Amino acid sequence: MNRRFGIHLLLLFVAALILIFSGNALAAAKRGNAVPKNMLPAELKNAAVYDYFLESGEKGVATIAAKDGKVIVAKADLKQAYFAAAGDKLFEKDVIFTLKKSRCKFQLVTEDLVSLGPQSRLIIKEVVDDRDNQSKSSSFGMAKGTAIFHTVSVSRYFKQSMEAESPTAVSGVRGSKFGMEVKPAKGKSSAAMPPVIVADASGNGFLYLAYAKKEQDDSVTVVHGFEGKVEVKSKKDDSIQFLNPGQSIEATIKGLSKIFDTPAKAIEQFMNNVDINLQKAAKEAEKSVKVVDEKVKDSEKKMEKHFDVFDKWGKDLEQKWK
Repeated sequence: MNRRFGIHLLLLFVAALILIFSGNALAAAKRGNAVPKNMLPAELKNAAVYDYFLESGEKGVATIAAKDGKVIVAKADLKQAYFAAAGDKLFEKDVIFTLKKSRCKFQLVTEDLVSLGPQSRLIIKEVVDDRDNQSKSSSFGMAKGTAIFHTVSVSRYFKQSMEAESPTAVSGVRGSKFGMEVKPAKGKSSAAMPPVIVADASGNGFLYLAYAKKEQDDSVTVVHGFEGKVEVKSKKDDSIQFLNPGQSIEATIKGLSKIFDTPAKAIEQFMNNVDINLQKAAKEAEKSVKVVDEKVKDSEKKMEKHFDVFDKWGKDLEQKWK
């Protein structure tokens, strides 16, 4: 009796090992464990970056709708961060980093949308969803890279605003969509750019935000009008220019440039580089789920074969020990 119990115990132990190793095999494709430390943003060199979602004590204000490549969400002090996944909740004061060849799109509780292009950094400063007073507002700080801000008209809101800021300008729109990018004045890639922020406002007024940075001297803010009227205010002398769809403007420490028409191909390229098609992303996510399901099924089949072998082995041992 004791021998038979020992055999069953041994078989259970071996089966447990199979389950553990099978689980580890499926977990190998987790969120970000394939990213080398030297590929992380310089701002996170001293941060603990986890491969799982981190909760926050701040107010939940958005959800990641889709992403391409690796995206990192850090806490305000940049001491803790995690590799993000579609469906993760975002909180006020979260700092979002996109890596090289990565993009991210998230939706606010107000239904407004924000898209980040590769090698960007954006902080969610505040999101207000005041349904009693039929108003919504949000503000962001974008440190580097490219972004598209899209206010979505919803009947329950009478007042709406979205604001952001750069080292050299503050922008706002009466329409619903515009883009912004911050890049070094000397023409380097946007990967090393200082913080930028955009502002979007409804026809009820414009909102302005001040944001001083030491890197201001080396920064150029470019604002692109996509839909509606865009107001751009220089942080040098408070001068203001208005953009129509298809127009752009640059802002440096010296002030605002002249408004220039943006070629349609350039706008298309900017949109393709930054925005994510949610329908296409949903289909790709569906394919990924099917791939994971197939791996799980394949793993289960292998485990069944192992169990059959061990079961036969156990019966043979029992026969020998009788």
